[in-house]
Amino acid sequence: METTSRRMRSNGRRATLILFVAVGLALHVAAQSPPELIIRNGLVVTADARAEADVRIRNGTIAEIGRNLAPAVGAREIDARGMLVLPGGVDPHSHLTAERPADLPPGSVVEDYTSGSAAALAGGVTTISNFVSKQANENVTAFLDRNTALVEKFGIADFMIHVNVGDDPSWLTPQVLATMVNRGFTSTKTFMRETYFDTHVLASSSCCAQLHELVTPLLSRGCPR
Repeated sequence: METTSRRMRSNGRRATLILFVAVGLALHVAAQSPPELIIRNGLVVTADARAEADVRIRNGTIAEIGRNLAPAVGAREIDARGMLVLPGGVDPHSHLTAERPADLPPGSVVEDYTSGSAAALAGGVTTISNFVSKQANENVTAFLDRNTALVEKFGIADFMIHVNVGDDPSWLTPQVLATMVNRGFTSTKTFMRETYFDTHVLASSSCCAQLHELVTPLLSRGCPR
């Protein structure tokens, strides 16, 4: 009995030692390995051409495209031979709820920023959109801050936000439009079928023209996020 007890204690110490060593090695590897991914041998499709190449991704950003890229130590590699490597798709028109309501009735279906992002990414769409409205008596800075915070908190994919003009576009002054564009809100929406569009047609048209003038120069260098 005593021999058996000593053997059990010895085996227990050995198992504990193996566990500590395994955890230590895992932590060491994680600490030493750079966050790099190389997708190899795929048919890479860009705006200019398509060619078989490797794609190096660092920290979630494409860093390099070329042939026979040398991997960094610990880099993960994926063989995409025979597959297309495409830029992520963009869904410019989707209606989402920023966060799932706490009082959502059982059986109800609501697509929020998290579930909508997951569904989009599963299908190769990396940028999705939503339509948002400024609340009554909400100033523009608070409106932009609120919607930016919701995307940062609940979104997984990249987002583009369409700002609903509302019944009266007079709040969208040139200064407000410039602020919106500088914050990454580069799109507005109005309903041309509604009577308020006829009432404010000149203001709505002026808003669209000003927004176009503000956004177009950004397209060559990328809109702010």
